[in-house]
Amino acid sequence: MTETTVPENQYDFEPLSREIVVNRLKDSPDPYAAAAKTARDIIIPALKSTLPGQRPKVTTIQVCRGIITGILAINKSVPETAVAILQMTAEIAHEGNIEPGELMTWAMEGIASVMNLAGRDVSWAVESAIESQFTGAGAVFSGFIRLHGH
Repeated sequence: MTETTVPENQYDFEPLSREIVVNRLKDSPDPYAAAAKTARDIIIPALKSTLPGQRPKVTTIQVCRGIITGILAINKSVPETAVAILQMTAEIAHEGNIEPGELMTWAMEGIASVMNLAGRDVSWAVESAIESQFTGAGAVFSGFIRLHGH
């Protein structure tokens, strides 16, 4: 069983996140900020409603996977979305009573896990954008890309 496999008694937040992005953000004037807000608006209540049954790491990875696959589906910038989500992690961590570095790491893992769908150029652009905003985080992201076979 992988980290993102959903046991029977847990909820999979990936489809919900993807559908919100696809249905609500296509014509948004700032889809990247809206995607980050969507992550926040799903993760915070999810953490409160699924604990202790579902680990926060699993929820965060699922939400980030869903948001990025939704962004890919509506042809918006994955690097801009990834940076916006990571910028939101401090607020999410504070509200969810989670260590910010852990939440950011989980978010990067969720984003990296779908880079095989985005392609190598997009993966590299996301890594570069993350590194430019969060020094040292690009290498962590790159490690997750390799972990997920890309």
